[in-house]
Amino acid sequence: MKGQNFGKPHGMLVFRSLEDAVRNGFQCYDRLSGYYIVRAGTPAGWALALVEDAP
Repeated sequence: MKGQNFGKPHGMLVFRSLEDAVRNGFQCYDRLSGYYIVRAGTPAGWALALVEDAP
């Protein structure tokens, strides 16, 4: 995950847990029903991803 080129995204990144997203450099941005939106700052701007809120 580290070193990935977010300037040319190829799809939506989806994590299985918030811990996994944080481990990959993302921070919690917002929460929707059943999902978290996480973001990471990159030289090209914000990279957004989803986290499935599974019990």
